[in-house]
Amino acid sequence: MMKTKLKATLLAAVIGTLGMTTAQAENIKLRIASGHPNANTYVNLMQNFFVPEVSKRVAERTQHKKGP
Repeated sequence: MMKTKLKATLLAAVIGTLGMTTAQAENIKLRIASGHPNANTYVNLMQNFFVPEVSKRVAERTQHKKGP
């Protein structure tokens, strides 16, 4: 009984692994949104610091570049 469960589990793991593929994309879009106005400090920081910093790091550390 235990061997049967082990075999079934291993078979499921192998089948699951075979079905996995790596994600590939020429372009990626990173989006950030807020329902609050720019007057809120955290919204202003997201627009003026966080988004440019993430874009810069993605460009530096990956092959993806900032799109239009």
